[in-house]
Amino acid sequence: MHKKIKISILVMLLILLCTLFNGCMNHIKTISVNNKDYFNALKCDNDEYNLVISESSAVDNLNNGYAAQADELLAKSLMDSGGHYYWYPHYITTIVIAVDTGKVKENINSFNSLAGVEEKIYIDSDYYNYITASIGYSLKKENYRLDDAINYLKEMERNGRLSNSNTELPIWICTDTQAVKLKRGNKNIDIIIPNDGTLSFVQGILSPYPLCFENNLCNNINQNDLRTYNNASPLYPTQEKYSNAVIYTDYRHFNEQSTNVIKKMRRTVFEQRRYSTADGQGIFCQQYFSLH
Repeated sequence: MHKKIKISILVMLLILLCTLFNGCMNHIKTISVNNKDYFNALKCDNDEYNLVISESSAVDNLNNGYAAQADELLAKSLMDSGGHYYWYPHYITTIVIAVDTGKVKENINSFNSLAGVEEKIYIDSDYYNYITASIGYSLKKENYRLDDAINYLKEMERNGRLSNSNTELPIWICTDTQAVKLKRGNKNIDIIIPNDGTLSFVQGILSPYPLCFENNLCNNINQNDLRTYNNASPLYPTQEKYSNAVIYTDYRHFNEQSTNVIKKMRRTVFEQRRYSTADGQGIFCQQYFSLH
């Protein structure tokens, strides 16, 4: 009889331990990011979270209960809409022009100056929303419209000088983080902050629960070729050259102007799939203050 009681007690203890273990596993906080360099910086900083690289959108990851890489405009939009989130801004990306000076001899210092060069230009489709907003801002400042940038790019493509597939071209319109990677492989790359204006977008972690990051995270971010507000690797332009780059905070206007960017780039600029549906959804963006 006593033996049966002991076995029953042991079984109950095992069940309790399994329950507690599973409960702890379920409460491990997951942080999902889409940038490998950011992943490495966070991984160096703290090992108490489950870090994953995901191609899913920030909203999808948040809906799954994860903390997610986002930008400030998305963070502000969701929080102003009543969502209870914690915002941790960590680094900045800016839309720039990367030029291989070994192949391009023209003087390029602005978006407008690109109209005078003969070489083809690469534009990354992953950043259509950031790029069109930045070009629109350079043309019309805060009251820019998506069509301002679309018409500008269409004129460029009309001369056959724009590509969203050939990454071997000597001129890129891209983020400065992309340009730094190019520069690591080619010392001839010159990273130009357009003097007619461009936009910066603060990147960070948006989380449904509080997180804790170590004090040395900024150093880890800089060591992984990402730019913080006051510091960056020597591969980036100097801080003074970023004076023409503005952090755009009107998320409503940004989202409104980004909504049809994929469709308009595909149909109007590149004239692809003109007779089929080409709906695209814009992506929001983010900034440098803790929003709780």
